[in-house]
Amino acid sequence: MRILVKAVAILWAPALVYAADANSLLQQADADRRAGRYGAAIDGYHLALKTDPQLVEAYNNLGIALAKLGRFRDAVQAYREALRLDPDRPEFQRNLGICYVQLSEYEEAIAAFGKAKKGLPQDTQLRRFLVSSYLALARNRMAIEEIESAFGSKPADPEVGRLLAGAYIQEQQFEPAVELLRHYRTSGTRSAWIGLMLGQAYSGMEELRDAEKYLVEAREIDPGYPDLHFGFGLLYWRQRELTKAKAELTLELQRAPEHYRAMYYLADCYFLENELGEARKWLEKVVSLKPAFDAAQIELGVIEQRQGNWSQAAEHFEQAIARNPGRDEVYFMLGRAYENLGQAQKAQEIFARGRALKNGGAKP
Repeated sequence: MRILVKAVAILWAPALVYAADANSLLQQADADRRAGRYGAAIDGYHLALKTDPQLVEAYNNLGIALAKLGRFRDAVQAYREALRLDPDRPEFQRNLGICYVQLSEYEEAIAAFGKAKKGLPQDTQLRRFLVSSYLALARNRMAIEEIESAFGSKPADPEVGRLLAGAYIQEQQFEPAVELLRHYRTSGTRSAWIGLMLGQAYSGMEELRDAEKYLVEAREIDPGYPDLHFGFGLLYWRQRELTKAKAELTLELQRAPEHYRAMYYLADCYFLENELGEARKWLEKVVSLKPAFDAAQIELGVIEQRQGNWSQAAEHFEQAIARNPGRDEVYFMLGRAYENLGQAQKAQEIFARGRALKNGGAKP
């Protein structure tokens, strides 16, 4: 019996040393990471995993260290390995989602955050990243639902409130935007972003005097605040002062060359002036930067329609419907395009879908 026990102990001894070595390497790598020595930490995690390839925490912490150095693609791979070994850890999914955000891969981020949220329902950082992913894809309604679910209709954190107000404005829900912004204003918060967003909301409500008042207030607080030129450009666009609108929107694009909304309204200024070539140039830039922005596809379709290019018009309207199937007027535009292409039956089917959506709100 003693011989048998001794034999078992001998067999187990290497495994125990093996595990101890891997864990000590992991602990040292963790210490390096917490001290900001990310290169040393990465080397340590690789050594730990070479010793024990099943050490799941090493993969997760390796991902954290890689992300700290901006190596997000490598971090994604590390988090995937961690999830392969332990697919039920929501913090791994959260970390993976954050890396996808940094890589601007928002669909993948949303999928990861959706899985993580089930296990981390109170994780506000996760919910903020999920909201930012929805907003990046122009899914403003989903962002609104997520914020209101996680933080309420008047978030205690004004930064979350700023995201909610922006989503309201994008969805043309101007009254709740004004109510929320005035809540922050009356609670003592005075900031350029509140003035700017109040200006945008009142502009959308066609209350242009109030819009200008708040935009001027924002400029007094911070003349260089992002989006301020855009706010004035949008105001002048609504007033059909197109020369002034173009000047402000151009200044915004000099500050932020990929500001797709400034591009869109600049394009619309040219469209209203019947400079269709210039309008098309800017709209195509919008579509390349923000494929989900259906308004640019619609306007490109209208330009093609005006020029008698019915096939290209139909293609743009189809793209707009694919991205936002809830706008009934686009079905009528698409139907007219197919009529002019001699496809009467298809046109009637599309008209019927538009009428059903308009009359009953039914899904097309």
